[in-house]
Amino acid sequence: MRLHFETRAIPQPGHGEALVEVKAAGVCAGDLYIYKGNNPYVVYPRVGGHEIAGVVSALGPGASGHPIGQRVVVEPFIGCGKCYACRVGKSNCCSNLQIIGIHRDGGFADYVVAPIDRLHPIPDGLTDFQASLCRACRDRCAVVSAWCGHGQ
Repeated sequence: MRLHFETRAIPQPGHGEALVEVKAAGVCAGDLYIYKGNNPYVVYPRVGGHEIAGVVSALGPGASGHPIGQRVVVEPFIGCGKCYACRVGKSNCCSNLQIIGIHRDGGFADYVVAPIDRLHPIPDGLTDFQASLCRACRDRCAVVSAWCGHGQ
């Protein structure tokens, strides 16, 4: 594998999605596996990065709940909403799981598209860099909020 830099068009959010301008993206061992070509779920070329913090910069049709300009972390796990795991609230175990940065282009770019319901506000007092390292999963967002003294 080799690292490749290129200029790409800004992606457009689809129905129920938001465009996030990436401000910080964490690097983990999973990204190293992608770089080395050892992740069997990745189809190349792929923009990696699943630990993402940024700012909502555009909304696709039907997307609401996060205003443009809001700082957010991106929850990378996208469930189908129909399988048993999704129906019992365990979308990270979805039988049709999609992961931003693995199955879809991720945060090692200037912009990333994500479903609006996979965005979580970054609490005041937490930098973009810190937020990107907290990889947003619903249970971790509560921990991050409590850590910042905002207790949710």
